[in-house]
Amino acid sequence: MCLDHRFRGSHRPLVEALKLEIDPGEAEAIACAIELNAERLLLDERLGRNVSQRLGVQCIGLLGLLIEAKNKGRVNDGETACG
Repeated sequence: MCLDHRFRGSHRPLVEALKLEIDPGEAEAIACAIELNAERLLLDERLGRNVSQRLGVQCIGLLGLLIEAKNKGRVNDGETACG
């Protein structure tokens, strides 16, 4: 379920239709992105990204997000999750 306070729940039919192609979590994420007019959506599964792009929702995978963050100077080469 979309946790954003602007969510109205009107995307249920879209979610049900998308679940015929992709898993429920991806279907919810895409529907929320559409309803909230999100700039981009983080999805790693290729099928989910294809469906998202077909519906006009730009998406990025985790690796792409990390590369983008590094290129923008938000992550240093030596940084790790453990410090």
